[in-house]
Amino acid sequence: MTPSTPWPLAIVCLASLALVASACGSTNGGGPNTDAGCAEDSRVEPYEPGAEITGAQGLVLFRMGTLSPDPADVGDNAWNLSLEDASSGGALSGCTLEATPFMPDHNHGSNNPTATEASTAGDYEFTDISFIMAGYWEVTLNASCPALDGDDSLMVNFCVEG
Repeated sequence: MTPSTPWPLAIVCLASLALVASACGSTNGGGPNTDAGCAEDSRVEPYEPGAEITGAQGLVLFRMGTLSPDPADVGDNAWNLSLEDASSGGALSGCTLEATPFMPDHNHGSNNPTATEASTAGDYEFTDISFIMAGYWEVTLNASCPALDGDDSLMVNFCVEG
């Protein structure tokens, strides 16, 4: 009886590993993005400073502020937002506002920064939202405000060029 050789299995395993490892280095990540970037991706929503979006629980009105750089780019990005009580329109002070960036096409995130409240009531600033690579990103904002009966969240979709 001749012992079987493990070479075919080893070659298949190495080829599979190389394919998986290279997936995170591509700009399309296996999703609908093209080599030209994700600007035409149907999941991307145009970012408009001043846009008002009510959170998923209907408690917080998130007012989009400035992005720096604009459009979002690989590396640390700054983002200003305002929070208002969705029912009364009053500024929400003393909130904890956190961001969770996630790249679904690659199944990874980056950092999870917390915003700093500015001197104007209800205004918050992130200085370090990190996009570690170009492509389609979803950033979930979570707001916890003492003036509200519960927390609220909002997901914003970005095309990060790089």
